[in-house]
Amino acid sequence: MAKDTPCGTFNMEGVTFEMGDFMYDILNNISESIMIVDREFKITYANETLLSVLGMDNKDVIGSCCYKITHGLDDICSPPDHKCPIAEFYESGKSERFIHKHQDAAGKHFYTEVTAYPIKDVRDEVVGFVHISRDLSSDVIRTIQNLKKIDEAGGEVKELKDKIKKAGL
Repeated sequence: MAKDTPCGTFNMEGVTFEMGDFMYDILNNISESIMIVDREFKITYANETLLSVLGMDNKDVIGSCCYKITHGLDDICSPPDHKCPIAEFYESGKSERFIHKHQDAAGKHFYTEVTAYPIKDVRDEVVGFVHISRDLSSDVIRTIQNLKKIDEAGGEVKELKDKIKKAGL
């Protein structure tokens, strides 16, 4: 059954790509934030998850640079705070994962794992990237809780050692 909504097209390096209903549905039902970015870091597609997290519409995002939309920066993400997976691909030829601190529509900061995978044309040349962000908030919270437990356990161990020492054992 055909959808009433347009499935979308995007342009990279002068090539227009059409996204069929099937692919459109897949990308918009994935819980990770996904955007397609051209070689100049301009967003050519954003899935519903990304738009929802950012509290933006397609008109606010398409054509804007990814670093401006996700970090409010005027230039590409850079170390030490935000290593860019696209810039890293250009340097190493490999897709890498990095942890970034992003901000949602309400202004709340959260941690996300970012990865970028190249999109190649028929000549095997990179024309853009699929940029995926996975929210790590629950992982970070769980890690902090575990570190607190370890710290508390360390304090208890120290107390036991002190008691043993005082007892002369």
